[in-house]
Amino acid sequence: MFVLNPGSAGRRLDNILCAKVLFVRVYMVIVLSAIYVLQATNGLSAETVLFIHGAVDGSIEKQRLELACEFYGLDLYATAIGPNGMSEPLSKSLSQRRAKAIVITADALANLDVADIIHRISERKEYKVNILILGLTDESDTNKLHNWSYGAIERAARLPNNEKNIVLKVSGNQRDVARELAGQEFTTQERENHFFVLGKATKGQTIMGISTNGQLLPNFIRVSLPENEIFFQAKSTSRPLAGRIEWSEYRERFIEIAPLMMFLRYSLNDYTWHTIADLANFTIDDPWLREPYGFLSYNALITEMIRADFHTTIAFIPWNFDRSEPQVLSLFRKYPQRLSISVHGNNHDHREFYPYDRLPNGMWPDDALLKQTANIKQAIARMEEFSKIEKVPYDRVMVFPHSIAGEMTISLLKDYDFLATVNANNIPIGAEQAQDFGFFIRSVTLQFSNFPSIRRFSANALESSDIARELFLDNPLMLYTHHDYFLTGVNRFNNTVASIKEIQPDLKWRSLGDIARHIYLERQREDGNYEIYAFTNNIVLENLHKKKATFYVRKNESSYPPIIKVVVANKSYPFERQGSEILIIVNLLSGEAADINIEHVNDFELETTSIAKYDLRIRALRLLSDFRDLTISRTALGRMFIDMFYKKG
Repeated sequence: MFVLNPGSAGRRLDNILCAKVLFVRVYMVIVLSAIYVLQATNGLSAETVLFIHGAVDGSIEKQRLELACEFYGLDLYATAIGPNGMSEPLSKSLSQRRAKAIVITADALANLDVADIIHRISERKEYKVNILILGLTDESDTNKLHNWSYGAIERAARLPNNEKNIVLKVSGNQRDVARELAGQEFTTQERENHFFVLGKATKGQTIMGISTNGQLLPNFIRVSLPENEIFFQAKSTSRPLAGRIEWSEYRERFIEIAPLMMFLRYSLNDYTWHTIADLANFTIDDPWLREPYGFLSYNALITEMIRADFHTTIAFIPWNFDRSEPQVLSLFRKYPQRLSISVHGNNHDHREFYPYDRLPNGMWPDDALLKQTANIKQAIARMEEFSKIEKVPYDRVMVFPHSIAGEMTISLLKDYDFLATVNANNIPIGAEQAQDFGFFIRSVTLQFSNFPSIRRFSANALESSDIARELFLDNPLMLYTHHDYFLTGVNRFNNTVASIKEIQPDLKWRSLGDIARHIYLERQREDGNYEIYAFTNNIVLENLHKKKATFYVRKNESSYPPIIKVVVANKSYPFERQGSEILIIVNLLSGEAADINIEHVNDFELETTSIAKYDLRIRALRLLSDFRDLTISRTALGRMFIDMFYKKG
């Protein structure tokens, strides 16, 4: 806990926060290696994937498999097989019945007996064990391939390297495996691509293939057996996943690991980390509550939301807390399942939450963090006043104006009990933008100050493959825009909603706060109960299963800010620390839910925090912004001027 005092307070606060961020960074280095794996010491929570490779260690395949297993929270056991056949460790692994999925590299096939493997895993009546064989090429043994596929595959062939862009298409009729990726197309720059030539009376089902000249050349298929299924993946360019990449490269390369992830999620299902529902949100940044605001009509928007079935959040500038129109406020009270409000900065001053440059001595300016702390406190106080007077709730989720803030500011959000921050970029300004491949797979990260930062997408440039990828990965689909999006009509977003519904018919549209409370991950334990991984300090835990269950809720918690207590269903509730985590054990009946809130120490005092709007510069800025949106933007010439201003500065 810290107190803001005059004089040397800036430097004192700077030292405290710098030390805190240093602590958090060290803490996160220890924690992040297991952030999604969370292998419980009792051995009940993790399921095993058996990886069998040949004399070559299969490093690229293993690297991809390790990444997929880490994402889904699965143990990986790797073993080599040589010319002498099945080793004792491999035989022991199969006989111990730990493996729930088996992945085999193409070079290991020569020393394996398909009948023996199938016989061993078919004896496991309690669950089905699927097999994936990957890395198959035109040099793979045709007889072995024919035998392993039970005649489904005649041979593997190589695609000529004369196409610049390879289009990979996921079959639309294999949704049980492909899930939201079904029917999607992905462009890749891979230069080496193989495919399968299937038998005429094949049992093979194409999950994904290379789309060329009106044909779909299968490169990922499955063969169904009475007790099990065998999947086959043809080889593509083996590009290592190690090292740091940019977001744009991840978007193109995701399809490289997609077959592995499809296989693991399908084969292990509830034993993998997953969310309990597919969630989405549509946010409009900036407008205050007047009718209309630029091209946004709240009355018309309500009609379209009911017609197309979606939810809209207004990223509300707290400075506007006392200037809302009663008629618009009544819509928020009448349709709380359709309209919600979150926090959008404080004054929406261009640089109010941007990082400050350090002084030559490496310190922060005396007033830098003091100003940002004061802004965050004032934003909360203004939103509390708005909610109290207007009887309209708000979500303590920060959408930063003009991109995301720096890590020090994100740390302040944690101090003042925000649920999360949601921005187009979930990497703070000033942090290294290139990240490990695995970073991008999950749209919410705790890497920065151990506070949830969530990625969102512009509704103006949304691709179908982006939607499918995010939903397949169980990421919430967060879309945003501004009032001028509705220039061509307030029903513009309806087509996007319809396209999303085709990909995931069961998608639920919710407020940012509701999504933050439901963004936790769940997986089944061997004992039939459930492990929960929480990202936010407040979650609504739901038992959607057909039986009573015990939920082991884990959350990474540093010692700063200190926890006051854990509250479950409005009552103080016991918890225990286990290393860098806290553990909360909750029993729920089928269909029951529990509101879990972790309360921290902070120095915020509502009564002493000013909500006044004395700053004439800020007032002028807000009024000019209104003039831009409400007047200048109404003409084509005005819109050209606005575009030039923001593009050219």
